[in-house]
Amino acid sequence: QRSKQFAAPDTECMPVPGRRWPLRRRLVAGTTVAVGALLLVGALAAAVLLRRTLEADTQSILVDRVNAVAELIANGELPRVLQAEGPQVGQVQVVDADGNVLAISLGLGSNSRLDVISPPPSGKQTTATVDGSVINTSASGSYRVVARTVPTGVGPLTISAVTSLASAATAERHLRNELLLGWPVLTLLASLHVCPAVGRALRPVEKLRTDLCMKSGCSPYKFG
Repeated sequence: QRSKQFAAPDTECMPVPGRRWPLRRRLVAGTTVAVGALLLVGALAAAVLLRRTLEADTQSILVDRVNAVAELIANGELPRVLQAEGPQVGQVQVVDADGNVLAISLGLGSNSRLDVISPPPSGKQTTATVDGSVINTSASGSYRVVARTVPTGVGPLTISAVTSLASAATAERHLRNELLLGWPVLTLLASLHVCPAVGRALRPVEKLRTDLCMKSGCSPYKFG
């Protein structure tokens, strides 16, 4: 009978070659994949958030323009041609209940119609995003429309303010592309930090396994 020190190693304490990666490598790979996925989702979410923020700012400016025109109507000072002032953007058009154009922004083409959404009830406001082709056959991309109907002595008038969302889409695309270019580098840097962190986390487990293997007579090994 063999003595204890010459007993065959306990194969349950030893890794089986060719079956699977060592535990440490599996943990590092899994953590790196998870971190990379989170970075990718974060990059895409940041780009979408930027676009929505820019679109909200654009809509706020359109609402300011509608407010200014509504004030002109209330004071009976609506001109035929509306001049842009300060940081105002977009084009404005005022139509009556029959669709007749009463006022337009300076430079707005004669074949352009801004009343492309159903007019809201008197005293109400509505917003929508439409394709540029419904405004002008030469336009493309998405446009934000703000429409408000105001009561007057000659009947309800609808104010429509429109502007392109191309700048918001361009900003989103540029930010997304830049983040995607840097994503592999960030993932690699994260993996460089993950590897030693996993090693430190496994040290107590390695020590426990080594002690168990030494007591049972098997050959201790590390988790790779």
